[in-house]
Amino acid sequence: MFIFVGLYQVVMTYQKKLFYMFRKPFLLLLLIVIAQAAYSQLSITYPVQRQVFQRSAQNTATITVTGTYSQPVDTIWVRFIPVQTGQGTTKFTNWTLLKANPLGGLFKGTVTLDGGWYKMDLQGTLRDTLIGKIVSLERVGVGEVFVIAGQ
Repeated sequence: MFIFVGLYQVVMTYQKKLFYMFRKPFLLLLLIVIAQAAYSQLSITYPVQRQVFQRSAQNTATITVTGTYSQPVDTIWVRFIPVQTGQGTTKFTNWTLLKANPLGGLFKGTVTLDGGWYKMDLQGTLRDTLIGKIVSLERVGVGEVFVIAGQ
């Protein structure tokens, strides 16, 4: 009987030590996860990083931008900044309306760009106030797309 009581006391002693030992790292991790979830209100689902869209004979392509949002927004704005000076179009370097009054946590819009590499920024607003943070893709391109297959 003393063996079981002694074993129980040892388990309870280590259980408390383990709890106190991992309590602070667990709380810190929990705080980081909650802060990240609260701060990341928008996400881009399409296009993806370094995606290239086939250009037309006029050196343009229509890009569809889709994503999700987790906080109420009434407008989604997008801008495309050329990666190199003189490359691409500069008509979308200012914030351009992508979608007004999106519904259901999803948004979708299109933009027509000239050939070149761009950094894409996306933001959501509610009554002209920025919600969350600006999300970005460092490189989205318009140009030639080749598929090469071999044996």
